[in-house]
Amino acid sequence: MVDENEIPSLTELRRAARDYVALSALGDLTGETRAEFERWRARSPQHEEAYQEALGIWQALRPASASAQSTHRSFSRRRLFYVGAGAAATAGGLYAAGLVGVLPTPTQFLADHWTGIGERREVMLQTGVSVELDAGSALSIDDDGETTLQAGAAVFDLQKAKLDRPFVVKAGDLRCEADSALFEIVHAPGAVDVVCAKGKVAVIAGGRVTLQSGQRVSLSSTGLGEVGDASPDQMARWRTGLLAFQDRALGDVVADMNRYRQGRIIITSAAVGERRVGGVFDLKRPQDFVAQLVASFSLSVTTLPGNIALIS
Repeated sequence: MVDENEIPSLTELRRAARDYVALSALGDLTGETRAEFERWRARSPQHEEAYQEALGIWQALRPASASAQSTHRSFSRRRLFYVGAGAAATAGGLYAAGLVGVLPTPTQFLADHWTGIGERREVMLQTGVSVELDAGSALSIDDDGETTLQAGAAVFDLQKAKLDRPFVVKAGDLRCEADSALFEIVHAPGAVDVVCAKGKVAVIAGGRVTLQSGQRVSLSSTGLGEVGDASPDQMARWRTGLLAFQDRALGDVVADMNRYRQGRIIITSAAVGERRVGGVFDLKRPQDFVAQLVASFSLSVTTLPGNIALIS
């Protein structure tokens, strides 16, 4: 039996508040749902505070919130919330709101757990799985307990978890399954990378491969790649304060850098963004990223207010 007088955790309150705000924006807070919301809101000062906090964030992003009303599906409320704000994320207002790291991005606002610019956080899931989130990352858990890395990077440690079934986590079109393993997923705009440090991880994306300890695989627009070797020190270099990459598109590297640096680095040329590069950057000095890029790869830069850098 649920105790109506029991105050849920702050995380649960914020999650419910965001759902109600999104339902209202989508025009679905009517009838019995509205009555339920009013009862929820009146239960305690903490409920009202959580609602006002979520409403304040949504209103700060309001230039794009009208587009959320154009998308509607018969999902659960968490799903409905995700779809509505997913539509909003395509509009310029929400994109601009998260552009310089002052407000959470749309993906972060929707997530159950997220990290800001340059922030790392450890999360313990109800399954006993430990998750370490890198900067600018977002992790969602739906009504059925399905875990999704919406953006960024995370290390999943299942070694001490007591699981009665394989742990499943999604990232884009990729799905990972494991019983007892230590692995990293990096969900970048154009690709998803998986590195297995210990144990075994099944990776499903069109095809299916099983990674052993010391192996990696990537999913890109061309499909699931070949399994390759990965030394232990290649996994989650961000945990040691370094951003390392080898033979990667400069556009993908910049997307990673933007998770650590206030403001935004924007590549204005498709050809420049496709250049293959390699290097190591010190995450303790994110302000040096642009200067290092320009010097290392013979690029030019135009700086704008808000710590925005245009690279060409």
